[in-house]
Amino acid sequence: GSAAAGGGITGGTSATAIAGIATFSGLQLNKVGSYTLVASSGTLTTATSGTIAVTPGPPTKIAFTTGPSSIKAMQAMPPVVVTLSDAGDNVATGFSGTVAVGLSSNPGGGTLSGGTSVSAVAGVATFTGLTVNKVGAGYTLVAGASGAGATISGGFTVSVGNPASCGLVSGSNQAAAVSTTLAPIVVVVTDAGSNPVPSASVNATVTQGGGSLAAALATTNAQGRASFTWTTGAAAGPQQLRISCAGVATGFTVNATASSAPVGSMQVFGGNNQFAVASTAVLTPPSVIVTDATHNPVSGVAVTFTPSAGSTITGPATVATGSNGIATVGGWTLGATGSFTLTASATGYTSVVFTGT
Repeated sequence: GSAAAGGGITGGTSATAIAGIATFSGLQLNKVGSYTLVASSGTLTTATSGTIAVTPGPPTKIAFTTGPSSIKAMQAMPPVVVTLSDAGDNVATGFSGTVAVGLSSNPGGGTLSGGTSVSAVAGVATFTGLTVNKVGAGYTLVAGASGAGATISGGFTVSVGNPASCGLVSGSNQAAAVSTTLAPIVVVVTDAGSNPVPSASVNATVTQGGGSLAAALATTNAQGRASFTWTTGAAAGPQQLRISCAGVATGFTVNATASSAPVGSMQVFGGNNQFAVASTAVLTPPSVIVTDATHNPVSGVAVTFTPSAGSTITGPATVATGSNGIATVGGWTLGATGSFTLTASATGYTSVVFTGT
């Protein structure tokens, strides 16, 4: 007889007549469509049945007909389509039940969001707006429906998204002396899934306190972090930075406080209380050492040596301290007779007086 395209009949297609009657049981037609059956036996005239309409059966199989695509974190995936079919691989057009999807392989520890449960329309379920929040390669989806089992999709990748937020990791609310370099200001840039974004541009601007930055522009590393070196201004008071990240609508402020510089000291290092022959130089040229409040040597301090009447110095009168904090006069020649003094002075420090006889 006639058959739908690709259709076939199975079951007991041959039977022995009993009292002239042949009964065929268990016949099955596998494809949807219109059929007629033809009965034949030897030389007898064939008989053709009326039209038989075959409609889809209940769903027993499920498959991704449009699988998931690789996306950026929290980017909406193109529609994913799942089709349900009956035992004969016909689309189960009569099925309108619920179909759900979830993550099967989850290499990034992500969360699947969006419309993860929908009602099928004529045996087809379409999922729109699916997102995954964490970066990873080798994600897969699983889809399932009652009576149809479950199926696993092909793999897809979630890559880092565009910058969505920037925040402070460390360095806020520091307190230090004026003109002091603070601990690094560390910023992190993340995408909408809170994944760190590498190679993002971050800008810092001093907005209060008159401080300075070693560099105003930084680029995030593989961990999404960028750092700034910030030196407080010369005047005591509040200090402030404004941080902005490319692609992120809002930035944030970093605060610090600068206090007056702690007082250090200048002391004799060597060459005090010496004796020399009249009108000759002392054996050891006088020297001072300048330290800060925590006893660290201070370099670059201008120290002026002033001899008392009757004595003289050799070399420049003003000598800058070296990296060891020491300043040494070139030489000191005493007068004809008596005691003489040499005064070492520097702005902000108590003067030091050397005696020679």
